[in-house]
Amino acid sequence: MTSIQLLSAFENPVQDAQVVFRALLKSMSEPGTPGTTNSMDLPGMGPDTQIHASTWAIAQALFDYDTSVYLSANMHTESLAKSIQFQTDAGITEHIENADFAIISIEELTDLTRFNPGSIEAPHESCTLVIQVQGFNETNAFEIRGPGIKGSRMISIDGLTKTQHDMIMANQQLYPCGVDLIFCAPTEFIALPRTTRLVPASQDQGEPVCM
Repeated sequence: MTSIQLLSAFENPVQDAQVVFRALLKSMSEPGTPGTTNSMDLPGMGPDTQIHASTWAIAQALFDYDTSVYLSANMHTESLAKSIQFQTDAGITEHIENADFAIISIEELTDLTRFNPGSIEAPHESCTLVIQVQGFNETNAFEIRGPGIKGSRMISIDGLTKTQHDMIMANQQLYPCGVDLIFCAPTEFIALPRTTRLVPASQDQGEPVCM
């Protein structure tokens, strides 16, 4: 019987989780501001590991016994599923519409309506997507605006297509409902909460895409 190798947890669970949570809170409150896990001691997160260090760090900081997590086909491994259950006490669910969190790859960002958008009575019960990407260095940049952004900010997400861009714009129109997005590169992450408006880089600077 083949043993399952668990991912290593934070060396200092409480302190490290707080560091990641504060960085994530800053990125959520100032959308497009990169957070980093460079200072985290995460043994075993080498270049051949499917899950990024930032993805795993965020999982440890956010997941707990009261949350359910959906793992997409590209991201689901026995090692990750068992590590989430063992290290965070969160449950793994196959029911995408009921998940509190979802870990997916950028290629699997095809339909945001599959995830729970919350309700007018309880918008906080919506799903948060943790989306794994290769980096934030692509030249195809786009503009974001909204709360926490002075004027506007330019960001880029490797692999994000125009269809996905438009999908995220449509999600913002659901506010106060809608899902929140966290894009995770190997050691960095960028949060795009549902309040953030996306604008194509070529669009007139004076007109937001959605109101």
